[in-house]
Amino acid sequence: MKRLDWIVFCICILCLYAVVQIRLDWFWNIGCVENAEAINSIIEGLSYSYIAAYLFYILTTFLPAHRRKAMLTPIIRGRVQKIGTKNIHNILLEYGRGTKLGTGFRDTEHTAEILKSKNWDDIVPILKKYKGISISYLHYVNLNCREIKQRVADVIIRYKEVLTEEELVALEDLSEMSFLNSVESLSSFPNMKVSEGVSSLIDEFVELQNKYLEVERVFGIK
Repeated sequence: MKRLDWIVFCICILCLYAVVQIRLDWFWNIGCVENAEAINSIIEGLSYSYIAAYLFYILTTFLPAHRRKAMLTPIIRGRVQKIGTKNIHNILLEYGRGTKLGTGFRDTEHTAEILKSKNWDDIVPILKKYKGISISYLHYVNLNCREIKQRVADVIIRYKEVLTEEELVALEDLSEMSFLNSVESLSSFPNMKVSEGVSSLIDEFVELQNKYLEVERVFGIK
């Protein structure tokens, strides 16, 4: 439940207390005044109205939203997880070809070593061999970075109404990671060589990888 839902619920409990106390006198009295009967009548009427409105809210808004959230949660998790299983994994997979290092997208221990194993300015051989595409590792990374941004934007646009504040913040933070912007900026200069200054990019990628793992935790992805 969101904070506002808790506030509304607590007010409803107070109204129930007022009705039960006025009708049955089960609990302690808050105080006594000369026109207590008239005041009690007003409080009782307002309490009944509030409780009825709260029940109407539960039946027409809260429960349908809860059911919708339950239905969409697996879909949202699947879309978020593709950032790891498709994009981050694809980057590590291409850089890890020919090495004996693990390339799991959740394994951060060998990430730096994997990314140092290739010259970022070289052509990705498997793409050239099987698809006839000649792009450098840097531009291949940039393609995946664009997909990451697009996946995040799609989740926010499609499912913003059912995302929690924590989930929204986590996704927005992920889309603003410095690695995504650095790679995009460097890729806009076709003749630029980045291999000599690649250490900072590797550090930023590790930060991106860790941020994604944090997003998985927020979304309950295992």
